[in-house]
Amino acid sequence: MRTLLMNHKLNLLIFLTFISLFTIGCPAGGGGGGGAAFALLGFGGSSAAPETVSNPPEPPTATPQLQLFRDGSQIFNSGTANLGSVVISTSGTPVTFTIKNYGKEKLSLVGPPAITKSGTDASMFVIVQPSDLELELNETVNFTIQFNPNAAVGVKSAQISIVSNDPTTPTFQINITGTATPVPTPEISVTVATVEKTSSDTYTFTSVQEGLSGSNVTVNIRNQGTAALNVSNITLASGDTSQFTITPGTLPLNVAAGGNSSFTMRFNPSSTGTKTGALNILSNDADEATFVINLSGTGTAAPAPEINLQVGSVDIASGGSMASFGTVRVGTGTSDTTVTIQNQGNATLNLTGTPRVLITGGNASDFEIVSQPSANTILEGSTLTFKVRFTPTAAGARTSTFQITNNDNNEGTYTVNLSGTGNVPSSPCSPIIANVTKSSNAGSQAINGGTLYWGSTVDIVTTVSRPSIVYYMNQPHSNSSGLVLGYLYDYDGNPLMSSRDSRGTTSMSGMIPYSRYSTDYLSLEDGAQAIPTYNPSLTFALKFEPNTIVSLASTNATVTTVSSCNPMLLEDQAFTSSEGTSSTNGLDKVWTYRKKLNVNLIFVAGTYATPTVAGIQAAVDRMTQVYAQNSVKIDLQFTATTVTAAEFQTIANLDNDMGNVTASLTKLYTSTGSSQVATSLNIYLTADETQVGGVLGISSGIPGLPGVTGSKKSGMILFIEPHRSSGSAGGLLSNADLVFLGNTMAHEAGHFLGLFHINERGGYNSLSPTGLNARDPIRDTPSCSSSYANTVYNNNVVDIDECIGTGFTNAGGYNLMFWAGDGVTDQGQLTGEQGWLLRNNPLTY
Repeated sequence: MRTLLMNHKLNLLIFLTFISLFTIGCPAGGGGGGGAAFALLGFGGSSAAPETVSNPPEPPTATPQLQLFRDGSQIFNSGTANLGSVVISTSGTPVTFTIKNYGKEKLSLVGPPAITKSGTDASMFVIVQPSDLELELNETVNFTIQFNPNAAVGVKSAQISIVSNDPTTPTFQINITGTATPVPTPEISVTVATVEKTSSDTYTFTSVQEGLSGSNVTVNIRNQGTAALNVSNITLASGDTSQFTITPGTLPLNVAAGGNSSFTMRFNPSSTGTKTGALNILSNDADEATFVINLSGTGTAAPAPEINLQVGSVDIASGGSMASFGTVRVGTGTSDTTVTIQNQGNATLNLTGTPRVLITGGNASDFEIVSQPSANTILEGSTLTFKVRFTPTAAGARTSTFQITNNDNNEGTYTVNLSGTGNVPSSPCSPIIANVTKSSNAGSQAINGGTLYWGSTVDIVTTVSRPSIVYYMNQPHSNSSGLVLGYLYDYDGNPLMSSRDSRGTTSMSGMIPYSRYSTDYLSLEDGAQAIPTYNPSLTFALKFEPNTIVSLASTNATVTTVSSCNPMLLEDQAFTSSEGTSSTNGLDKVWTYRKKLNVNLIFVAGTYATPTVAGIQAAVDRMTQVYAQNSVKIDLQFTATTVTAAEFQTIANLDNDMGNVTASLTKLYTSTGSSQVATSLNIYLTADETQVGGVLGISSGIPGLPGVTGSKKSGMILFIEPHRSSGSAGGLLSNADLVFLGNTMAHEAGHFLGLFHINERGGYNSLSPTGLNARDPIRDTPSCSSSYANTVYNNNVVDIDECIGTGFTNAGGYNLMFWAGDGVTDQGQLTGEQGWLLRNNPLTY
């Protein structure tokens, strides 16, 4: 090698000598061919500028000259080669570079590696080294550079160095660059009804009527990315998915970069209210793989009925409860509660049940729909009503439900719970008492050689809650031949009526009703007007006019009214009767509910050995048995007390009612009032009476005066000795005699409570129906016609034996209220209407 180099220098010297006469221009830069102009060598040349000539093609240099080419274009030292753009994490296309020796001497590349790289991003450029490191003149060799970006996007750069024996450019360097571009990705964009949405936005549909389908809404999917968007699925997820429908078309769906595709969705609610769901679009979008559009829509009501119930202004929801009916006497009913059915919808409400409102379940028999809705259809915005009543059949809590079957979509069986409490009184209430004093005359007229005076009227009113009223007039004058009585008027002032009320010297009493039918106990005095119709379930009102032959201005009178405080039971309100054809008429009545009556026994001291309830137990049992029978069903509860008053051990006067006659019955009642109980039937027991003889017992009135103690009509009396068949006066009665006594007790109690004899001793004569020929104003009770008098005994009266036939007019001898008793015949029968009257007396509860 050394030898060759010396030869090279020699040749160069010869060459330089040859061209020393010329100035040679060289390129300003780049590889081989030198850099600056050579000065003229030797010969002491002039300093003038040489003549300029054009550049011929540059000949090869004498020394090695490295030239670099890319695609035929030369790249000079310190130049730059851009390898283009490559997606990160992928390999670019290798770029070929060509090294050429343009020198006459061989170009030697130093290496391997012949080509090195440096710089920040050098690792991203991969060099495939040239295959030949020794190049002769014009000989070339290739190498490649491959851009493989593996980091973030952006411009990447490095430096390439080629070390050779090129004396001019021993280290040939170029800059290489490449742009790392992102991986091509899809980018989803969604618009709903032309409005662009971001994932998790909400689209609200226009409200749609339930059962119908709304309009199609267009959903457009655009691909704003650089790679194809693959939509793998479009689904409805979560919420009310059944309320929405989509038509996604064929899936999967490919949307080219910059392209778009559409589908439709629809809201179709099956019911009312807000519905929600989610539209999920699944794709290969890297950050929005599930694009979510929340869906919302409101289902509006289809034209449909909407049932609602109200009591008053209070709504009652289906399944809810009406306010409790409270505590109610068993066998009675509450006032009717009106329930309003509203149709709050916009279509006709049909009531489809039979009946339209049905009581069902629990204690169903205790509740009653007393008036059904008047129609089975209710137009929109309209109402119908029905009424409910609580009638407890037993004590304690009572519950049930009513239901209304209808065409309301969600309340097709509307149910409401009912409740109330049944109660059986354990003690009586105090009758309602009112007193009115009459101190002046409202009018007068001459009558039978005297003058009849009358006072202003007093209202006599019965209602369901006050089913009976006793009116009592007392004028304590001293005229032993005086008379007090009363008349009744209707509220229009006519007609003038009278009833079989008692009349007395200074007092009288009467009652409404005396029977179930007003025409049976009222009679017209003027004969021109109709008798008012009595209905136990409605208010019945008359006016009582006190009459007297003693001026009210000179001797004042008091009118007392005593009203029952116990409501009439519903079965009593509904009771009817009719005249029959046999002696058993009216005996088959069976009352459902029992009532009670307190009995206070008042023994006159010294008249009976054992003045207690137990002392006359057989009599008590007999009376209890009579009143407990099905046609009456009144349970008796007894107490006993003793009054010390020797004056009344024998009653000497039975009919004087002035109250000031010694040993008179009226004086007994008025002077021993402290022994009486206002809420009980007060029964006096004493030895005997001496005025008539043979009298078994007497009631102070038909009726007596309940609720008031110490009045002239506040009790009834039994005479013990007339019932005796053996033993000494004042001693114990035999069992049979006590049963006889019990019959009399029951009989006189019947009078006190309002029952007349079924007929008087002369028998009933329809041609002369007053006085001794009168009959009980109760139509279902058999009686004994006057024609049967003297058929057994020639005594001009209808006796027991003459009145035990099987017909309706030759019977009654077995009835409790037959006018006479013999101590042998079982006289305990009471008909249903007789029981009805007893059950509604102010003392019965």
